[in-house]
Amino acid sequence: MFKKKIEKRIDLLIELASEHGLNEKDILAVIEFSKHGEYGVAFLWIIDQLYEYDIEISSKTWELVDTIGSELKINKQRYSFLRELLDE
Repeated sequence: MFKKKIEKRIDLLIELASEHGLNEKDILAVIEFSKHGEYGVAFLWIIDQLYEYDIEISSKTWELVDTIGSELKINKQRYSFLRELLDE
């Protein structure tokens, strides 16, 4: 049950990251991680690349990031910097 729920959320995050402008190479890498059940790696890869390329994100994306981070039990300090990229 958890696997399916987190997989769907990661897929949505991939879609949103792509819409925000994350490059295809990074999107394909994240899809591979997710396909092999490496959801934490996929999540952190997206976060790091969005920040690295200074890509603005929507509040919907931030809320999803926060939800996934909590579900994966990742310390919020590991991804809270992404709030700087909110398109407000």
